[in-house]
Amino acid sequence: MAAQERNITIREYQSKSVVTSDMFGQVSGLIVCLACIGGAIYLGVVHPENWKVPSLLAAIPTAAIIKAFKISPHFKGEKDNQS
Repeated sequence: MAAQERNITIREYQSKSVVTSDMFGQVSGLIVCLACIGGAIYLGVVHPENWKVPSLLAAIPTAAIIKAFKISPHFKGEKDNQS
């Protein structure tokens, strides 16, 4: 009985750890994207003759957004099979 209770406690702790880790990753990604957008705007305004750097900085959050919303059918099928 005690082993089952410890097992439940461990599973709850693991679940909370995964949620915390996911939230940390999402917040970190948001901060990086906002910093890239802000840097691109700043460099585009201050140094408009050098357009390559702001373009590359703007490409980073654009690629992250595309990656976030792109769902692979192969991965989706694996996820459905696990349920």
